[in-house]
Amino acid sequence: MRFTLLLAATFACATVNANPFINAQIGVGSEKANKVSVGYAIDKHALSLGYMATDGKSDLSYSGGSSVVTEQDKAEAEFVTLDYSYTFGSFDGFDMFMNAAVGFGNSDNTRTTTDTGSSDSTSSKTEHTSSYYGLHFGLSRTFESVDGLSLYGLVGVESYDYETFDNSGLAGNVGLRYTF
Repeated sequence: MRFTLLLAATFACATVNANPFINAQIGVGSEKANKVSVGYAIDKHALSLGYMATDGKSDLSYSGGSSVVTEQDKAEAEFVTLDYSYTFGSFDGFDMFMNAAVGFGNSDNTRTTTDTGSSDSTSSKTEHTSSYYGLHFGLSRTFESVDGLSLYGLVGVESYDYETFDNSGLAGNVGLRYTF
């Protein structure tokens, strides 16, 4: 149901005079979120539907008597994402824009618990639903030699909820966009 709503919202833009595009971006934050998306741009607005894969982790240590217990959570997640961008200005050949994103998906979570006192280690793997939210500032520059190809960078805040643990903080992305 979520995927159907995201798909309908994205491709509703095709009914007006819109420019289709494709994005590919690499994450440089703690989650290393990589995304591929397709969408439409209308004037200063852009809406896209995408697929994103992340690798998240969280470490927790606490004392258990004479030993230290360490819990490490790792999540490999896949999301369907919906992005909205608004270009609010240009400066010296660079377009400046804001990007808001939301994503829903599934994650395979692995929890490893290690007791340093007894050297015991246990591991369990579970599947969970996950969600993603992001708000970014971006700069984009169109290549003059290749019509329709642009390079962009994003810096902002992201939040990932993997059910068994959460990650949030500053993140950055670098990507390419080709407008048809």
